[in-house]
Amino acid sequence: MGEHGIVVVMAFGTVKTRRFVGLRGLAIALAIAPLPAAWLYNRFAQDHLSQCPFQARFGFPSPSCGLTRSILALLRGDWVQAFSYHAFGPLMVAIAALVVLHSSLELYYQRPLGAFYTRLSFQITVLVGGLFLSIAYYGLRLYLRYFTADLPSWIVDHTLGQWLIWGARSL
Repeated sequence: MGEHGIVVVMAFGTVKTRRFVGLRGLAIALAIAPLPAAWLYNRFAQDHLSQCPFQARFGFPSPSCGLTRSILALLRGDWVQAFSYHAFGPLMVAIAALVVLHSSLELYYQRPLGAFYTRLSFQITVLVGGLFLSIAYYGLRLYLRYFTADLPSWIVDHTLGQWLIWGARSL
């Protein structure tokens, strides 16, 4: 729909359509690009990644440490290990799948599709909330890595607590 409720038909070959198709194609390509590399790594390489450059330089893990291993474990079908490596790994895979699905539907229908998540993704409260969750999760992982002796027994004895502690120590 154009401005005043008029349906706009986009003919292929126009600048607007080429840009539309190009952006959707780029989104799909970026979302699925890691899949062949992950498949090859899971198939032919060992499950041991070298230490991340951030941790080698500064001596402590970055906020994204474990994310690659989490996605690789998820693509192998190991949900428990994926979550323990990094809780946002499964979320990243779900977002990538949503981008591919949404962009594919937009290309199929040749028009932008308005969805609740497209409006949500640019709201400042959602962005600040996501940033806060990321920082809080990173702080929790650092705490669990360096101060596990001070943890209450209800965390240490719980399965979720054990996954978090194991993931924090494996950074």
